[in-house]
Amino acid sequence: MEQVSVTPTQLNYTLPRNYQQTLSVIKATTGEGTTATHLRLIYDAANQSGGQLPRGLDVTLGAPVNLTANQSAVLPITLSGDNSAVRVCWCSPWSVTSTRRWPPSPSTCA
Repeated sequence: MEQVSVTPTQLNYTLPRNYQQTLSVIKATTGEGTTATHLRLIYDAANQSGGQLPRGLDVTLGAPVNLTANQSAVLPITLSGDNSAVRVCWCSPWSVTSTRRWPPSPSTCA
């Protein structure tokens, strides 16, 4: 089966204001017979509740990667929040694009 899986499907993280943190927890893995070129995360307002990016939250995504069959790679993400940041419920903010697309699953935050 050709597939690209991405884990975790949810990311819950607490970050102090005015602090930057790089997370290396998002992992993409290709299946048997699958390759992915220029695989990258996308941070898109359309995937956020209300259709807007959260105020005060800066997100920097890592460089694209290429994967051959049965290979894995970490897709790093750097987060920082300034003084205008409010509590953000950011459960499934990313989608991955390449030769395959991983759609973000709808989620609700408590």
